[in-house]
Amino acid sequence: MARQQQVRLSAQKANEILASPKIRAALEARAERMLPRARSIARGAGADAFADALKVESGTRPGTNSPTGLKRPYARITADITEEVRNEDWGADLSRTKILRRATNA
Repeated sequence: MARQQQVRLSAQKANEILASPKIRAALEARAERMLPRARSIARGAGADAFADALKVESGTRPGTNSPTGLKRPYARITADITEEVRNEDWGADLSRTKILRRATNA
């Protein structure tokens, strides 16, 4: 049986790979796929204002806490929660956290 060789990537090369358009597009596609499901779950739970506030945000983590300086890209669903949104959705059946957790199955 042949021995497998370990492949080691430098942090610089890993950052280059993670910064590639294909990686970013895949992350954003997943978040965009989850967004309608999150909105639907929020509306079903009675959190219409929260559903309207949901959006996809993407960027790159700075890598300051990473021991190797790895700068990971991200795409996530966020919402600006104002006092108005809180007041409108105070009687929702699910919390905002539970809504987003359920949407991750999309």
